[in-house]
Amino acid sequence: METVGKTLVSLVKKEHPDNGHPRIIFDDERVEFWKGEIGTYSIYDKEFKAMKSHATSLLSTSVAVYDIYDGIRLLNICRKVLDVVQYCGLTYLLTGEEKYAERAAKELDAAASFPDWNPYHFLDIGEMSCAFGLGYDWLYDYLSDARKAKYREKIIAYAFNPAMEDFTNKAGRKRSYKWYQDNPGDNWKLVCNGGLGIAALAICDEVSTDICEKVLYYGFKCNHKFIRDAYLKLDGSYVESLGYWEFATEYLGMYSTALTTACGTNLDLTDWEGLEKTGYFPIMLSSNRNYSFNFGDASVSYTVTPPLLFLGHEFGKSDIGYFRYNVIKNENYSIYDMFWLYPEDNYDKVKISNDYGSLKATNATFRTGWNKSDMFCGIHFGKVDVPHGHSDTGTFIIEYNNVRFFDDLGSDDYNLPNYSKCYRHITEGHNTLTMNPKLTLAVGGQKTTGECYISQYKSSDKESFAVCDMTNTYFCTSVKRGMKLLKETKTVIIQDELKCSASTDTYWYGHTKAKIDIAADGKSAKLTLNGTVLNAYILGADGVFTVTEAKSSEWAPKISGQAENTGYSRLTVNLKGGTEYTLSIAFVPEGQPVPTGITALADWN
Repeated sequence: METVGKTLVSLVKKEHPDNGHPRIIFDDERVEFWKGEIGTYSIYDKEFKAMKSHATSLLSTSVAVYDIYDGIRLLNICRKVLDVVQYCGLTYLLTGEEKYAERAAKELDAAASFPDWNPYHFLDIGEMSCAFGLGYDWLYDYLSDARKAKYREKIIAYAFNPAMEDFTNKAGRKRSYKWYQDNPGDNWKLVCNGGLGIAALAICDEVSTDICEKVLYYGFKCNHKFIRDAYLKLDGSYVESLGYWEFATEYLGMYSTALTTACGTNLDLTDWEGLEKTGYFPIMLSSNRNYSFNFGDASVSYTVTPPLLFLGHEFGKSDIGYFRYNVIKNENYSIYDMFWLYPEDNYDKVKISNDYGSLKATNATFRTGWNKSDMFCGIHFGKVDVPHGHSDTGTFIIEYNNVRFFDDLGSDDYNLPNYSKCYRHITEGHNTLTMNPKLTLAVGGQKTTGECYISQYKSSDKESFAVCDMTNTYFCTSVKRGMKLLKETKTVIIQDELKCSASTDTYWYGHTKAKIDIAADGKSAKLTLNGTVLNAYILGADGVFTVTEAKSSEWAPKISGQAENTGYSRLTVNLKGGTEYTLSIAFVPEGQPVPTGITALADWN
């Protein structure tokens, strides 16, 4: 590991002698393949035409200007530069039309004239470095010597020098987040090291190799470890949830592919069981509409994205690549598809299970099938204190007939004061339990040290379930939650079993945009959304349904500027005055029979 920087620079010079370009993701062989597909009416030709169309639309746009728009970030500006460079640069590389090269170069000229690339918020440098690395490589034959020299100078001054401050933990530097020192850290590691690495691979044979060797060494070492921390070995789950999975894995894909094309190898960077499995994480944790189970800071997102092509190719898994390939045949498009579409990959659909989860895993999802009329549900456990995590252990979603009946609200504004105590972060802003809110909401409602994993799991054609003992997440004697899907009737059961040493005030919440009509006895509720009906039934004596507003309670911290959660309300059950409760709620599609009786979680089998 100590010599990895020297090794990579040496390999670049060996694989691409005489300052040979292109070599970052698109090398000569890949460029010639894509050129051969233009005009063939293939899926590759379709992708190319879509890319060129967007590049053409960028020709008349203005270049980026330096703007720390929220007092912290230059990020949106960096992403504008990256967008122009990617689309116009690759269009030039594949067509030779110089108007596209000049538009990309003007964008780089503008960014090179900035006073800096905002090292305070280092993620900005990560993305800007990627733009300059790709631009330098893809535009190499067009750029003048003066432009090349300027870009090399700025990469070193604006990216590599502040990166070395972070790598060596230089005292006195000002950063919003010391991303390199954070352990295990978050997506910044893959983005920053990936962008810096791409820039280093682009210029390492034309500058003093010492700085490039160091950037590549520190970056590779960091990413190698982070991959093994963030993509869990058991099932490939990514610790930051699905939205950040895409961001992180996209940069990992670019970095790994750049190493392979520039050096002929990625030095086993991706040789990790959790990474081999992670392609199933976004597929299985998404509904039949391919919309995500968005626990933590993630928003609801479309999850069949280009990194699936990277992972499918990297590990020879056609079922992973199929999901993205099938989408781009008909509708969705991204330039990143062009990075990872390979003619040798066989995108045949392979049968995938309806269920996802296992003992000791953090997440489980179940479905009755993959059609629009099917039932999909998911539940989340794991650690509370993870990057971009919330106090949301036990939260669930339910989607039926392509209608999301129970949602997670996702993130709020990261700039909010005391963000970790805002409504969307604490338990009462999720579809989980809030216990003794007067005492616990001040600290989020769950222990930050808490962690719990699936302790019972079953997958079958008849019924599937996951159960977790969440006791060490709550301030209580015993807290257990299970989710079961009865597949014949498309019925979901959420069951909680609680034991406390003293009388406990407990709230069960389910966030929904549905119209809620509660029966006179409070034991059932009719949820109607987009013309679809899902009925809820309390299977037992404990509790009645009410409806509450999706906003902070009187016991929650008072934080101004929070999102309004417009359109949402909460199906609510309040249990109070006792020390032991069993709350079993069945969600039953209209016309299906209602389950009778309650089976203890320990007897689910």
